[in-house]
Amino acid sequence: LVRLFSQGGHHHIPIVDSAQRLVGIITQSDLIRALYRAVRV
Repeated sequence: LVRLFSQGGHHHIPIVDSAQRLVGIITQSDLIRALYRAVRV
C-alpha cells in the first residue's frame, strides 16, 4: 500500500472482493493512522 500511495500519486485505493465488488476504500489517512499506532506499541 505504501508503494501505491507514494509512487502512484493515489489518495484512495479501492478494496474489492474475489468477485471484484467494492467492499471498502483505504485512504492515505487510514494508512498513516495504522502505521502510527503500530509504532506507538
